[in-house]
Order: sequence, then C-alpha cells, then structure tokens
Amino acid sequence: MNATRGHLQTTCSTCGSDETVSVSIVMEDGAVRFWSCTTCEARGWERGGSAINRDVALAHIPRR
Repeated sequence: MNATRGHLQTTCSTCGSDETVSVSIVMEDGAVRFWSCTTCEARGWERGGSAINRDVALAHIPRR
C-alpha cells in the first residue's frame, strides 16, 4: 500500500514519529488543530503552526 501524507503532517515533538493523527477545527476566529501520536500517545494543539495550550484552543468553541 502506498500512502501519501498531506500538508498537515505532524511529526511528534516527543518521539519524532510521523505516525500521527491530526484533526483541524475551523472556528469564527480561525482554525486550531489537534494532533496525537499513535506511537507514544503524546498530544498537542496548534494555531497557525505554533503550539498552544488546550484551554486556549477550546476557548472559542461554541457551546450549545
């Protein structure tokens, strides 16, 4: 199987693995991205390519 990876590929900052899962969430004030490493289970949040705190990332998600 030949898989290709898109421009949102994340390399784990903890173990260096490229075996990660990434989800982008688009909100009114821009997009945030959550990533998780399937090798070491590290997780992180980003906005504009920079790491951010989870609480900051989730602060603008609409509540119902």
